[in-house]
Amino acid sequence: LEALGKLAAASVAELAAGDLTVVGVTGSSGKTSTKDLIRAVLERAGTVVAPPGSFNNELGHPWTVLRADASTRFLVLELSARGRGHIAALAAIAPPRIGVELNVGTAHLGEFGSRENIAEAKSELVQALPAAEAGGLAILNADDPLVAAMASKTTARVVTYGSDTSADIHALDVRLDETARASFTMVTPSGSAPVSLLVHGEHQVGNALAAAAVGLDCGMDVETVAAALSGAEAASARRMDVRTRADGVTVVNDSYNANPDSVRAALKALVTMARSG
Repeated sequence: LEALGKLAAASVAELAAGDLTVVGVTGSSGKTSTKDLIRAVLERAGTVVAPPGSFNNELGHPWTVLRADASTRFLVLELSARGRGHIAALAAIAPPRIGVELNVGTAHLGEFGSRENIAEAKSELVQALPAAEAGGLAILNADDPLVAAMASKTTARVVTYGSDTSADIHALDVRLDETARASFTMVTPSGSAPVSLLVHGEHQVGNALAAAAVGLDCGMDVETVAAALSGAEAASARRMDVRTRADGVTVVNDSYNANPDSVRAALKALVTMARSG
């Protein structure tokens, strides 16, 4: 593992001297779904390397880094933690310019002991970012107080997203269809655009806003970002995989290893679907 990490660090250091942007994503839940949305957005701007599923630990992280080559424009990485120092170690292998903080929930609460300890570990991502004048960007979920407080732990520029209009990037007029797919108006400092998601669950709105923040910082316009989000389908197995059989029965497969917060989000989506079938 140590050798693999050193190989990955050497490789990404060489690539970072060129046109490579490294994006890191962390949070107690939603990392993989958000990573997939970020990939879908950035693919409109260049070649993207991102992990399959949840390759986000001390093995999957450097393995993903080593898939990038001279043609790679964006390297999107998940960073997971089972204790303090884990995210810092992953960030040291592939130093991110952009860091996305999703939420501080109860995943791995047994190992950490408290949500405050989880928040401290998650904040290692924004602490690893370069300063604002060097292009560092921290994308923070304004709806989560523990994430919003991470603004004081970074020297990077901060962009917030969330459900309230006070967030830099927010959603207006959120509507759910009969399969819990959200449509909304995405409001950003660069303008507004309509978004109609193909992924299921109201929780995907926040994930989409976070992905939009990444795309906008990478030079994309609002309309292109909105179109990419509207065309993005679920890319990782067993995460809100919704299929309707020939006999009309809808099967919701959200069976990937989960935590109380992600299960709650899935059940909320199920309630919406059950109203029409």
